[in-house]
Amino acid sequence: MRFDKVLPAAVLLLTTTAPRLAAQRPSAQVMVGAGSATDVRGIASSAWTVAPSLALGSRSTLFRLGASGAGFSGGGWAVGGTTGLDLRAPIGRAAGLGLSTAASATTTSYRSSYGTVSAVPSLELRLAPAVIFGGVRLATACSSLGAVATPAGPFALPATRSVSRSAIGPVFGGRLDLASWRAGSVTLRVRQESVRVDTVRTTDRTAALSVLDGPVSITGTIGARAERAMVAAFGGVRASLDLSRVLALQLGAERYPADRLTGALGGRAVSAGLVLRTAAGPRPLPSPSGVIAPAAGYTRLAIRAPRAATVEVAGDWNRWQPVAAHRGANGVWYADLAIPAGTWRYAFRVDRREWRVPDGAAATDDGFGGRSAWLTVDDDSR
Repeated sequence: MRFDKVLPAAVLLLTTTAPRLAAQRPSAQVMVGAGSATDVRGIASSAWTVAPSLALGSRSTLFRLGASGAGFSGGGWAVGGTTGLDLRAPIGRAAGLGLSTAASATTTSYRSSYGTVSAVPSLELRLAPAVIFGGVRLATACSSLGAVATPAGPFALPATRSVSRSAIGPVFGGRLDLASWRAGSVTLRVRQESVRVDTVRTTDRTAALSVLDGPVSITGTIGARAERAMVAAFGGVRASLDLSRVLALQLGAERYPADRLTGALGGRAVSAGLVLRTAAGPRPLPSPSGVIAPAAGYTRLAIRAPRAATVEVAGDWNRWQPVAAHRGANGVWYADLAIPAGTWRYAFRVDRREWRVPDGAAATDDGFGGRSAWLTVDDDSR
């Protein structure tokens, strides 16, 4: 697998999902922190980091873009960027197809650089309160590694060597919702990934426990790498405290393994910093008052139109045949519909002449001079 073959496919994938992504509300943040870390030579020193990131998407489509910069006490530095696109398409009420793609690149002052492209197609099965998945990871990497040894002469630069590697291997795991309450939840995630790089078979097994309670979130990870009849442990903990809607305190400590594809060494990191972000969460969708919850298997669509005499809703699932909506006590009109699982566009027709989308809904141009809202239906959204 080569970069020149993967890149056109990634561009096509992003192009086909661009209209849906453009309809979403972006979430951006920047983290500034300091602590200690291991550089690309395997030497630990004090370090500072700056990491801006952007996320754009919904339950079925998520685009991520990020960058990071790190400086070390010896004067060295590392700068990198990452991007990723996650897609999910439901199959019936309990299954779905997923595709996660990612690309990253890093350059350093140590005359070493790395680049990686990967894709993970998978099949997901939802058995509430658990989700299990299985798939395959395809990855390719190119690295330019600077020599650690002293140059041969006073004017010679350290030699570099370029390495390209590809790998393919199975990935499977799952998520289990252990507990939930109004302001928080406890979730367990497990994952196993096996890959052969050169002649070495490596298997990573990880488990992560996340606890969310109001403004506090804590995630602990433990893992083990098995290769060449040896087992090495790794893991870490990360905690976050929301100080406001736009500011959070973040603490972390981890020990991470080497990257077999790029040749980057493993190491340790401890950090503390502040995260500045856009106001969390999408705007809430309208909700009618004085109305009981929809029956099982039905999806409620609603729009605020207090001055309307009649309101109807239509979408892709019924070939845009308008269905009458009902008025709630607060002027929010709603319709409870048995919509099949999938991703659909919809809109409301107000007083039989004007098409609208609800405030807070992800919307896009419908190609006829109007707007349509996006809707993804699965077991959870029902």
